Amino acid sequence: MYRDPQSERNLTNVKTKENVERPIHHYSNEVLPHRTRRSLKMVADAVEGLPQDRRLVLALRYVEELSMQEIATVLGVSEARASQLHTETMTHLHANLKHDDAR
Repeated sequence: MYRDPQSERNLTNVKTKENVERPIHHYSNEVLPHRTRRSLKMVADAVEGLPQDRRLVLALRYVEELSMQEIATVLGVSEARASQLHTETMTHLHANLKHDDAR
């Protein structure tokens, strides 16, 4: 399989523990409207309620912007399993947010 050296990442530089424990940035009233701040808080609360391994999957994907293959390498699982963990996590978040929104 051809590997483009320009697209290779040094996965040893991924600071996974920092990403999981990094607090959610809170925006000031002047920056975002109330409804948007409320939505961000709902998402942040839902993510913070996830187990650490699931938060790690999200941090690797959306903070570090790793591919599923790279996430699999960091986690020591197959790419299919990494994708499954991501899908399960997103499905769980979606269900929780939909439930919270119905209240």
